Amino acid sequence: MNQLIAGRIISGVGSSGMVVMISIIITDLAAPSEVALLRSYTNVVNMLGRGVGAPLGRVIVNSLGWRWAFTGRLPLIVLCLFLSRVQFPTKPRTATPVAERSKMEKLRSLDYFGIFSFAAAVFTLLLALTTAGTLDGRLSTVYALLGVCALATVAFVCHECLWATRPLVPLRLVTKGVGQYWLVQVVLFSGRCGVGRNNAIAAQFTDKPRSPPPSRNT
Repeated sequence: MNQLIAGRIISGVGSSGMVVMISIIITDLAAPSEVALLRSYTNVVNMLGRGVGAPLGRVIVNSLGWRWAFTGRLPLIVLCLFLSRVQFPTKPRTATPVAERSKMEKLRSLDYFGIFSFAAAVFTLLLALTTAGTLDGRLSTVYALLGVCALATVAFVCHECLWATRPLVPLRLVTKGVGQYWLVQVVLFSGRCGVGRNNAIAAQFTDKPRSPPPSRNT
């Protein structure tokens, strides 16, 4: 079990980095007029993997064994490495006339308070939800975690809006066109997830076993 948990952590970190790296590569190599088109391709592949992955994994596990669910990815990994080696340009682009900064200056410019406050808010929220979902979860612990989450969220928003010179999340963009679109998408996605979770929870409480009909005395 410990090996499985460690493997999932490594897989999650690698997947998150891969998603960010795809966006960086597309923005860096493609023309501005083609970025939206290429992003749509990645979204289609992403949704296709989510839809086909579960039934395909079930077929592989039942027919070949669970090890092939991991070993079967090796040919795809080798193919991706080969295509990236062949298709990606090897020569760097011409440098733009921007003053280069040292690595230490780049590290100092990071918004450390915003990073830690945002991470604390997300971590305490997830921990509170996990604690509330357990049978032995105490309400006092849940309320304390939610309080810490609220304080971290307020500190993050105030810091990003008032004091951060290079904010982690420029909240002023929310008032513009792209930011408003992003905010609407966040609300819609949150509502969709909430409706799905509520339906699953309601099904657990409504699907009660039916009592057998009373037997008739003959």
